[in-house]
This record gives sequence, C-alpha cells and structure tokens, in this order.
Amino acid sequence: MLEINYEKLTSLYENYSRDINFQEIPAVEKESYISLYEKKTKSTKELLGKIRENFESEPCPYCGIGGVPDTIEHILPKEIYPQYSIFSKNLIPCCAECNSRKGSKVKNLENNEYYTYNFYEDKIPNQEYLKVHIEIISNVPKAIFEISEGANTLFKNHIKTLNLLERYSQNSNIIFSENQTRFKRYPIKNIDLFREECNKEYEVCKEKYGTNYYKGLLYQEMGKSKEYLNYLFNNLNIQSK
Repeated sequence: MLEINYEKLTSLYENYSRDINFQEIPAVEKESYISLYEKKTKSTKELLGKIRENFESEPCPYCGIGGVPDTIEHILPKEIYPQYSIFSKNLIPCCAECNSRKGSKVKNLENNEYYTYNFYEDKIPNQEYLKVHIEIISNVPKAIFEISEGANTLFKNHIKTLNLLERYSQNSNIIFSENQTRFKRYPIKNIDLFREECNKEYEVCKEKYGTNYYKGLLYQEMGKSKEYLNYLFNNLNIQSK
C-alpha cells in the first residue's frame, strides 16, 4: 500500500511556484503522489468538482473555443512534478486540444519565457493584441487572425503554443454559418441594423471575456468589413441603406 507523507506534502504546497526548480523524486514517492490524482478518491473528486464549478458554463480559458472544459490541466505537469498532482493552484479546467498542445511545456529554459498564461498568476492584457480581417474566397468568408506588433511576448507564446490563430480561423467558419442561417430565417431589414447587432455582440463578448476574445473581435469585424457586408448584401438579400 502506498503511503503519503502529508506533512511533507503540505510543506511543498506552501512553497509552490511555477518557477520551482525540478527535483528528482524517488520512484515510490512519485507513484504515491500521482496516485492521489489518478485513483480519484472521494477527496480528489470533491476537489476537482470545486475547480470545475469555477468554470461552469464557461469556455476553455486557454482558447475560449467550444463549451465547458472537459479535462483538467496540470500547470506543472504531474509526470515531472508529481507532488503537485492534486494541488488546486496547479489545476485548471481546459479543453482536450489545449491540454494536449500544452503538454508538459512550462518554461523555455533557453530564453526564460513561459509558453502559456497561468490564469491564477498572470495578468491578462486589456490592450487589443489580436486582430482579424475577413476575406471572401470563392464566395466563402474566411477570417484571418493575426497578432498585433505591440503584443507582449507571453501573449505571442500563448497563441503560438496552442496554435490559436489557425484554430480561431477554423472555428470562425461555424460562426459565419450560424450567422447566415440566422439571417436567412430572420432577415434584418438593412445593413445598418446588421452593424448594430454585430456591435452589440462585440460589446457583450468584450464585457464577459475581455478585449482579445476572438469571437467578439470577429463580430466587430463582421459589422465593419465592407467586403463581408457586400457578401451579405449579395447572398442574403440584406437591403442596403
């Protein structure tokens, strides 16, 4: 039977930091720590349940795509830092794709830069670092996302590590399709009203998820892009004004 030194574990929790140096742990002790998470005891289930409650009905914090996060991410990977396998500040709900793309990445030791945000510690920027423009290719709208030149290094690393520019572009196709279906069924009388609807969606997204939420920026661009508005006018019979 595996035994846990809870006094030692408590001491480790008190000294937790994303910058903590790696320390080799005896195999038996490592197995004991990992078992705390993988065996899903009653206490562990309660802990994970409380962590998930904080993100109930919210999209993945790493990408903002999709529905409620379906996995638990270890900020410091449990295979390397097993002592933090059930430490609450080391656990955050996220989608399976972000969990897989982040993997065991924490910090690039060559340039001393983090790969992704730690949402418990890092300040999320209010400046608009993400940009989008819409192109009509073969009569199909396509969202092209880019990082602003003034974006900070951590923002760039986070976007690159999780392949978010491509993922945002792909997911925008769903939004375009939903948008077109909605306005075919309930056509807005003119372009100005459509712009107003897009701006309302943008403001709601910005208020709830911040300045760099891809969906909010896409709605804003849909209301501003002449190319996209012409596409709607020609394909969905929205009246110009």
